[in-house]
Parts: sequence; C-alpha cells; structure tokens
Amino acid sequence: GVKIMRTKKELERYIHTAFGKGIRRRLGPNKNTGNISSWSKKAYANPRFFWRKIKKYLEIYKDAQKGFVILQEYVPHDFEWRIVKIGESWFGHQKVKIGDKASGSKGINYIAPPFELLDFCKNICDLQGFNSMAIDIFEHPEKGYVVNELQTIFGHVQDYILEVNGKIGRFRHLNNEWVFEVGDFNTNESYDLRLETAIELYKESLT
Repeated sequence: GVKIMRTKKELERYIHTAFGKGIRRRLGPNKNTGNISSWSKKAYANPRFFWRKIKKYLEIYKDAQKGFVILQEYVPHDFEWRIVKIGESWFGHQKVKIGDKASGSKGINYIAPPFELLDFCKNICDLQGFNSMAIDIFEHPEKGYVVNELQTIFGHVQDYILEVNGKIGRFRHLNNEWVFEVGDFNTNESYDLRLETAIELYKESLT
C-alpha cells in the first residue's frame, strides 16, 4: 500500500483519486515473496488454503483507501531495521530493500541490532507503555535513528526473527544490560509468546 511520489503531478493525481473513487491495493499475492510456480504448487497441495487466500485478497481489494492520504518524507536507505518487543522479549533484524522500499519486501538480513538501537526502541516503549510493538527504523544520515512505523498488529513469515552468531533467540534487558538468550521464542508466528505475555499482564492486573 506504499507508493513513492516523484513529481507534484503524480501526487496531485494520487490525492484526487483518494478523495474520488478511492485507491485500491493490489489484487493477489506479493510478488516479492514468490512467483507463479510457487503459488501454483501451494494451491495444488492445499486447495482450502488457496480459496481462503482468494477470499482474503478480494476483501483487501474491496477495502479502498478513500477520503484520506498519509504522506511522509522519503528517507534514502539501503535497509530498514525491524525491532520487535513482546513483553520483556526483544528481537530484531534488517529488512532488505527491493527496488526503492524495504517495507513489504519480506527479505531479511539476520544482523543483530546494536544495543544503542535497542535502547532507542526501549525508551519509546517505556515512555508510551507499549507491551507488544513492532518498530521499523531508518538510519538517517543526519538525524540518526528515525521511526518509520509503529505497529501493534504485526506478523512474520519467517520461523524466527532474531539470530546472533548463527543462533536463534531473544534479547532481554536485565540489570541494565542487554542479555541474549538462546531459544526458539517465535513459535506459531510468535503468538505463543504473545499469549504468554497477555496472561502475565492479566495476572499482574489482579495483584
């Protein structure tokens, strides 16, 4: 759903469309995450999955962006950091840029985020009281770390979202230090950890 505007006329057309008939997202799967051959194999192997996907694509397509636009500065970048906080667990990696955007590319470089970046994100979450959040970060050549997106609803297609020296796991902030713990904390697309965190928060609310 992200489009880069390169000229004033292109932006004007976009705005007129948004406040007219509306802007529709693509119909069909993300070309950055597969091809016709791979999609066909999945559809043949699991017809029910195929029809669920078709229904989802149609719902997304019908839900036009109408009556509003969101504009933001384009920050030149080679990659985008994705930092994830779920409870007291922290994860991160680089999102690979394809074309002009890293957003939506689904490509990953499993490079562990520097501690100063984790500190930056932790400060945001502590100040705002965020317990479950995905933060997309650019490294601005003059401003340093800048936030591109904050998402409370997020997912991941990969089996895990943090790797340090070839080992999967999570970071935790213990005794004012970042500590890496080895383990698979992203099972079931991290919903197991989300549920565990929700239960812990509920128990804390009762005390």
